Amino acid sequence: MKSADFKLGMRVRRRSGEGSFVKDRLAGTSLKGRRIAIVIGLPEVITPKQRGVRVQYEGTLLAEIVPIHRLEALPLREQPLALGGQWTAKPGTFVG
Repeated sequence: MKSADFKLGMRVRRRSGEGSFVKDRLAGTSLKGRRIAIVIGLPEVITPKQRGVRVQYEGTLLAEIVPIHRLEALPLREQPLALGGQWTAKPGTFVG
């Protein structure tokens, strides 16, 4: 993804094999184990050659800046209604 592709409220998932302060759920090698996050900040410069975006992980209050090349957007049907998808947050989605 490019930095211009990111929108506030977009749901993303960290690519497989990428590290993070927030550990993945134990689900083997399937996509189910990788944590889903929502974009809460616009892309910003981490280093002169690298940009990152601030995300908050679902089911936690933890947020971190993740390099853009480590993220992939969820399919359109799993995006929020405001972005043209079908997903709505349940109570407690962002509270641990």
